Amino acid sequence: MAWAVGEKLQGGRYRLESILGEGGFGITYCAWDDLRADQVVIKVLNDSLTRDPDYPRFQQNFINEALQLARCHHPHVVKVEEVICEGERWCIVMEFIRGQTLHQLLRQKGSLPLSEALRLTREVGSALSALHEQGILHRDVKPANIMVRAESGEAVLIDFGLARGFAQGILQRHTSYGTDGYAPLEQYDTWRRRGAFIDVYALAATLYTMLTGVVPLCAPVRATGRELDPPQSLNPAIPDSLNQAILQGMALKWEERPQTIAEWLQLLPDSISEATGVAPQGEDRGQLPPGIGLQSADLKALEELLSKPAPQDELEQLIANCSAEELERIVAPPTSATVKMAPDQGALIFPDVQMGWGSSQPGSQVGLNPGKVAWPEWVGEAAPAFQRLWERLQAGQWQEADRWTTALMLKIGGRFQTGYFTPEDIQAFPCPMLRLIDQLWVKSSLGRFGFSVQKQLWQGLDTSGTWTESTSRRSALPREEQMAEKVGWCVQGRWLGYEELNTSLQAAKGHLPVGFFWGYAGGLRSALLLLDRAVLKKMNACF
Repeated sequence: MAWAVGEKLQGGRYRLESILGEGGFGITYCAWDDLRADQVVIKVLNDSLTRDPDYPRFQQNFINEALQLARCHHPHVVKVEEVICEGERWCIVMEFIRGQTLHQLLRQKGSLPLSEALRLTREVGSALSALHEQGILHRDVKPANIMVRAESGEAVLIDFGLARGFAQGILQRHTSYGTDGYAPLEQYDTWRRRGAFIDVYALAATLYTMLTGVVPLCAPVRATGRELDPPQSLNPAIPDSLNQAILQGMALKWEERPQTIAEWLQLLPDSISEATGVAPQGEDRGQLPPGIGLQSADLKALEELLSKPAPQDELEQLIANCSAEELERIVAPPTSATVKMAPDQGALIFPDVQMGWGSSQPGSQVGLNPGKVAWPEWVGEAAPAFQRLWERLQAGQWQEADRWTTALMLKIGGRFQTGYFTPEDIQAFPCPMLRLIDQLWVKSSLGRFGFSVQKQLWQGLDTSGTWTESTSRRSALPREEQMAEKVGWCVQGRWLGYEELNTSLQAAKGHLPVGFFWGYAGGLRSALLLLDRAVLKKMNACF
């Protein structure tokens, strides 16, 4: 690391307060500027680059592009205050933007209304056009590199770590860095034609995400023949003209895209009424709520799961009348002193208490164990609702058990009417209930399925998520894609629908249950993109 938090630069003028981010190119600090009496952002090249033989060239490019960027005065481009040298390191001092990234905003909202998405796109587009006039390609336009100001809601383009000079349409050598989903195919090669059409692709892909809540299929996978899902297929509220403009901007071949940002922006409708042919009335209908893809028939089917044969008010009464501590006691596993043997097939099993995983009798069913704990001895009033989940798990009815789990969790979380969870709902979900559901899954699947199983897989992921020229290979995918491949929700680049999940013990470890990720219009891909941090945080708190 270049410097530790608390250190001072430039004779004490700048005091480093925190690290805002660290990537393959640079480290970004939040610092206090005594002269301006305000916070600033200071960016410096990453330590790993100092050991590269080409470090002098990296640093020279860093300085030149910082100076070039400083001459670009635009309301939607982050302002460069000055370029400084501390010891042997050159640094860029930039304005501190109060707000959040577009990526964070999308995690909260799922998708944006048409009017807001179009406005932000035009603001970023005007910033890119100004940069292109200066001969600068951004090369990393994506929601994470767009700030939304807290006060005005305006977009500001940030993070120019991949920015390079270019000559439109000329063959040039650039480093092969990019972000999957937003980088066009030509950006994966070091020697290709360069032009504004690179940023056109990324901006169109960013608009795709704003309107659907889904990261587009990455260009190299598309090049193998996989078709990009039209944004309109994920959000039917997108008008035909806007759908076509996004697809044209994301054409796989650079020569088939609009060649400048201005050309592409002309394809976008000026207003919602122009796009739809209908004057807007009241709320913007273009926004896609996270759960809009859940059909009423699905909700009805889930409702029936809880209504038959046990009345729903038993579970509702339990949740309403018990504190978190009381719930913990109700669902706490029994100790050896309280264990009672029960011959019935519906009894809950605790192999760790009684016999151990390997102590099954000849002819016993998969997931069953001769050592059992009678269910009513410790589950109390929750028995009717959870008993039926247990029966399905014991029968190996994994699909029904998964749907029952979804219905149960929506009911407990108070989200049955909407049919999906938000990050706030996830944090409020009672841990005792989550642990109980997990325990049933883990024990009936012999440790193959369950939330705690998913947590262990999640924590073992590589989250660097970059592709580099130096290694000549792709390293980690984005975390949500890694997780999907690990648990079998994404197979050879194709994301499974909810109805396509493998409902057998031959499924990948952690494949079930879907749990909090149910009900998103963009399917599991959209749900993971929006909720992965919230779910992992909840699992860390509960297990």
